[in-house]
Amino acid sequence: MGHARPRPKRLAEKLLKIRQALGLSQSLMVYRLGVDLAPNNISKYEHDLNEPPTDVMLAYARLARVPLEQLVDDEIELERPIPKKSRTQFAPIHAMEEIIKKIFMKSDGMRKVEIFQRENKTFGFRELEFGLEEDSWYPIGTYSLAIIDSFDNAVREAEGRVPWLTNAGHGDKSVSPPTTT
Repeated sequence: MGHARPRPKRLAEKLLKIRQALGLSQSLMVYRLGVDLAPNNISKYEHDLNEPPTDVMLAYARLARVPLEQLVDDEIELERPIPKKSRTQFAPIHAMEEIIKKIFMKSDGMRKVEIFQRENKTFGFRELEFGLEEDSWYPIGTYSLAIIDSFDNAVREAEGRVPWLTNAGHGDKSVSPPTTT
């Protein structure tokens, strides 16, 4: 049997520094890390309530462009987190082509739900929030992982999972996505 390794004492501080250097919210940090994680886990890691699993630590190190050793070794300072100017360079998150069929906007204009069709003819949806600091839209849920058989069922599923969409009767407005020829 192996021995449990000591928990890094400065890991939480270093993870917080990385996120702050990137200028990201906790939700957007989850998105940028590209791991299946609830945003409240970021808070737990940054407050030293939980230690992130290895895949999450690797994702942090890659995102910050630092060796993993800098994160986990308390004697090594975090040298250079990624510069803020790179914070809005997002990697694509979908392997399949998607065509947006309908967009529902929240009355404040800060959230939207996109209903889309994948190239395999299944449907999905995602809720996005506009980040003022990031000046871009980012997903705030994993709804796009759902595989739905029709447009109508995708709308019903979105209504069931996005409270403001149901409460406002599809938000204040529904907009058609731009068409391509």
